[in-house]
Amino acid sequence: MLTIQNSKHHVLIADQNLEFAESLKTLLILRKIAATITNSGMESLNLVYDLGVDLLVPNTHLLEFSGYDLSETLSRGRASYNSIPIVMLSNDMTLRARLRGFLCGALRYVCRPVDIKELFEAICRLLPDIAGPAPRRGAPSSEVW
Repeated sequence: MLTIQNSKHHVLIADQNLEFAESLKTLLILRKIAATITNSGMESLNLVYDLGVDLLVPNTHLLEFSGYDLSETLSRGRASYNSIPIVMLSNDMTLRARLRGFLCGALRYVCRPVDIKELFEAICRLLPDIAGPAPRRGAPSSEVW
């Protein structure tokens, strides 16, 4: 299991697809960005409060509390939480769903299937002080992008 210490940033991934979430977490850790995974909306909310995350990647369909509800709760909350960038994940490509995501506070709305590297690049663009090229296909695992 990959772990990181002394990271400048922390991303919370809230998704029921653990294989996808682990892949994204691995890319983030290789870029020296800490990441935590959960599959519950309520747990996500508690982790945001407890960990002080810098960016949230919730799926719209989470257990107990949807990604929409989570985003809306944070965007209407205290200033320290309503400024957290949100990249919403969804299987729903309709304009209505996208609009709902943006109205709930998401800065990006990403539809599945998604290229994980494109999602990774969108996350890096929203985090301050992240520089350098996006990951390259076939790059050595020891290289930090």
